Amino acid sequence: MSPRREILVFVRYPEPGRVKTRLAAGVGDRAAARLYRAFVEDVLAVCRSTSHPLTVLVSEPDALDNTRRWLGGDHAYGAQEGSGLGERMSMAFQRAFERGCGQAVLIGSDIPDLPADRIEESFEALGSADAVIGPSGDGGYYLIGFRSRGFRRAVFQGVAWSAPSVFWRTCGLLVENGLSFRILPPWDDVDTVDDLERLWERTTATAGAPRARAARSGRVPGERR
Repeated sequence: MSPRREILVFVRYPEPGRVKTRLAAGVGDRAAARLYRAFVEDVLAVCRSTSHPLTVLVSEPDALDNTRRWLGGDHAYGAQEGSGLGERMSMAFQRAFERGCGQAVLIGSDIPDLPADRIEESFEALGSADAVIGPSGDGGYYLIGFRSRGFRRAVFQGVAWSAPSVFWRTCGLLVENGLSFRILPPWDDVDTVDDLERLWERTTATAGAPRARAARSGRVPGERR
């Protein structure tokens, strides 16, 4: 029997001034929030195109109801637990494995053109490895996953999350904890105006991130004003 697989997505509610602050420095708070809203919707559309259960984990517990109204009831929701990014990611995996998941991958919401094939590739990797990780161009990672028996909370401890060494430090922790792991091909997330320009360049050819591209014109289809 195949192990139960689950996709975990970290999300913030798209309130101007509280999301994508580095991007907002170049495009403004309202535009950054509008783009981030579209990023989330693109990411979830990709996740829903797979056959795997999806859990949206919201950074602000008091925004759970608003997020559910925004994104609909086709998947599970929860609040991120913990005081820092490492602890929140660790708790997300722990809860997934406590509810019987055999394999789980965690992604962020600022990779709107990530293809579904990359998610499937990550689960395939977990068939023979304890963990899987996908590096991003800024020195971090866009995806990390574990099978239940390979999960170690220590992988998320002692990491300087704002540093460009996050990916390699995490790989080192995987090795230190005796875990086998696979490295996926790199993919870029969107944190700055330069990242955004690269997104437009990539998606011109691939037609990826359709809602983000619509938001570029100043309006997301279906958005209320």
